[in-house]
Formats: sequence, structure tokens, C-alpha cells
Amino acid sequence: MSYKKERKANFRNAETKKVSRKQGKRHPIHTMLLAVWLFFTLPSLAMEAQTENQIKQYVSSQFEQEVHDYARNEHWQHYRLNYELWLPKSVQHLPKCTKRLFISTRDYHSLPIGNLKRAISCNDLNNTWRINVTIKASISLPVVVTDKTINRNTTLSAADLKVERRTLTKQDSFYTDPNQAIGLETIRRIRGGTVLSQSDVQVSAVIEKGNEIILIANKDGFIATTKGIALEDGYLGKQIEVQNISSGNVIRAVVTGKNQAKTLF
Repeated sequence: MSYKKERKANFRNAETKKVSRKQGKRHPIHTMLLAVWLFFTLPSLAMEAQTENQIKQYVSSQFEQEVHDYARNEHWQHYRLNYELWLPKSVQHLPKCTKRLFISTRDYHSLPIGNLKRAISCNDLNNTWRINVTIKASISLPVVVTDKTINRNTTLSAADLKVERRTLTKQDSFYTDPNQAIGLETIRRIRGGTVLSQSDVQVSAVIEKGNEIILIANKDGFIATTKGIALEDGYLGKQIEVQNISSGNVIRAVVTGKNQAKTLF
């Protein structure tokens, strides 16, 4: 911010000169105090800026590597990462860390997308401190979207899906290859053009309600089989209610295969 000093219109020239001389006069002690203040303050300000830059560079480097590793493991193709960093004001008062900084996760997010929390800490011989930083990240990449509106309980086919580049900003799992989703069953109605989330689908039922199934009982090495009627749709590894045909009793069993389940004891 700049300041501009203007003289009043009714000042006489002599008065103006007098004011100027008075303002220009500085006591030697003031000059010395200013020099001392600058001597101690400027290095401190420089160190604060150095520490802040050190943290920003470290967090940026670590986060970009984190996203790179995640993208490689998940086979992301041609992704673009955008992110912003927020550091607390307290960073301005932290001493420079002479050892390598350490970063740790402060949230439970599975994806490096959205609002993320990271803790940065320093543990050298002279300084020990820790701060929390916020990262707001978005990623643009080709993902699987629905080609049309799909009703609930629909088994997905290639005709239902397509791949488009989208920018993702939230913690919501997705697919990058249609083959990952083909054959899965929708658990809700999905509008056309929606990014297909893993929470929108499930493995298709291997047991349909009303089917006659094989019940397997295994206890202490003894195996017995009987027949039952499925009282609900069954998915691999999930429990369902089954009515034993012989006894008429309703029991719970774990789905182990096509029209097959294992009884629980």
C-alpha cells in the first residue's frame, strides 16, 4: 500500500518548508534502534518464508508421488491432477527443520481425491514440531459412465456403458474399464451419463428367491447335505434365509456357489 502526503491549500510557503525540515530531522538514537530492529527481524522473516516454502515443496512432492503410485496400481490412463495446499498461520513461526520432514495421513479416505488431511512433522536435534495441512485435490481421467438410464436389479452389459473423461472431486469409487463392471447388478436406478460408482452395483445373485438349493452342513469333519428353498436372493459370501425342505425349519446359510449354501451353527 502506498501513501501520498499532500499539503493544505491555505499553508504559506514558509510554513511548508518548516514542516518539511521538521519531518526530515531524525534523532540518532532512532536510527540506531531501527538498524537493530532490522538486524534481528529480517533474518527471522527470511527463515519463516524458508520454512513455509520447505513445507510446501515437501507436501507437493509427497502428494504427487502418492497419486502417481495409486494411479499405477489402479491402471489409471492419462490422468491429470489439480490440487491446492492450505497451511495454518502457525507455519510462519516454525523454525526450519534440519532433517527430512515426515508426512502421515490424517483422514481415512481411500482415494487421493477431495479434501484430504496430512500431518507434517519435524524431529531434529533442536526442533520438534507438527502441523496439519489440507489438500483439496481433483483428478481428471477417462472413467466408465452409463450410456442410458439403467433400472434397479439390471445386469450390466457392454451396451449399457461407455468411457468418458470426467473430473472427479469426491470420495466415490469408480471404474476405468467397462469390463470391470460388465456382469454386475445394479442396486439402484442410475441415470444416463452418470459416473458408475462401485456402490451402485454388486455381484449378480447366484441364488434367486424361490430356488431349490443344496444345503451343506459341516461340523467336526462330518459333512451332510440336504435340500432347501431360498427365501431371498443370494450373493456369494452373503447370508440368506433358507427353509429346510425336510424339517420345514428356517435357517440362515452362507452362499457358497450357484444354488448352494453352507449352514451356520
